[in-house]
Amino acid sequence: IVDRRDLLFLPALRMNARMGLTELGKLTGFPISSIHERLKVYDKTKLVKRYTALLDFMSLGYGIRALFFVVAHKQKRDVLRSFLSVFPAVNTLAKINHGYDFFVDAVFRSMQDVDAFKELICQEYGVKDVQIHYVIEGIKEEGFFMKDD
Repeated sequence: IVDRRDLLFLPALRMNARMGLTELGKLTGFPISSIHERLKVYDKTKLVKRYTALLDFMSLGYGIRALFFVVAHKQKRDVLRSFLSVFPAVNTLAKINHGYDFFVDAVFRSMQDVDAFKELICQEYGVKDVQIHYVIEGIKEEGFFMKDD
């Protein structure tokens, strides 16, 4: 499904999904009609999952970013997964391996909120073990398949 044209076009789209068709055409050298058709194909095939904005959580008052590595009781794993999938503070949720069930990237306003979240998942959702790591500094985000500057 991905051809040589896509390898030129997709990085430009990743850099700025709000870019207009004319600007994308100038940047990639493709006619607007081709770009429009490619976008329709991406949407239809789900190659592009969604067009989104990367937010500065700190500016929104969420100064704590915590990374949780979670081990759940087998009987409660599905219930925990469902809960984490809709919990507002959870930014990213992934099923992982090597003795852990889930990786949870979440943002919080305070350490008290982190502690309350940890207590909730441990007491109500059968978490057997949880390791928490805090992001001190974000160094690179969403950098894969980006056009070289």
